[in-house]
Amino acid sequence: KHPSTTTTNTNTSGTTNTNTSNKVLGIPKELWRMCDYLYSHKLSEEEDIFQQLGTESEIIKIREALDIGCPFPKFISIHSMAESIIRFFECLEEPVIPYSFHSVILTYYSNPEAAHLLVIDLNPIHYNVFAYFMAFLRETVRQSNGKISPEILASIFADVLLRDGVEDVSDKKYETDHNGVSVMKKKSTFLMHFLK
Repeated sequence: KHPSTTTTNTNTSGTTNTNTSNKVLGIPKELWRMCDYLYSHKLSEEEDIFQQLGTESEIIKIREALDIGCPFPKFISIHSMAESIIRFFECLEEPVIPYSFHSVILTYYSNPEAAHLLVIDLNPIHYNVFAYFMAFLRETVRQSNGKISPEILASIFADVLLRDGVEDVSDKKYETDHNGVSVMKKKSTFLMHFLK
């Protein structure tokens, strides 16, 4: 069974336990329900998870089920559910990794120790969501039997979990530094520290 939001502790390196003396991860129920749906389906039989677009009519039904707290309709495509997860993150007022962390992350993106220390400094809500979702993505890779790689997931979610502010120029993410490394590459490298 997929980890519960009220009984599971998961740190950024993937260790999970149910010791209530430790801090329990509290995450949005909507996110847990969508991840649980994907977890309960056979990801090993699916191609291009998080890469294929979902069906708009199904995505609307997923959103309605989340809004009123009813079960998801039967036979929802996992691609519609996966896209709904991406849209969930995109609709947050502030990204999971807040804007105030971005400049430091872009400086120390290649340092795994610094990356983990930065995440520890997140407020509890952001930390819980990040730790939970990284653990979920690692499990997605494991279940996929090689059909999806950590590198692909890192590139997909770099622009979601570390979303730029509306005032940022869209082309800026593809600009490179003096070493030829783009902002997007730095963000995906940062996420890779948590997906291995």
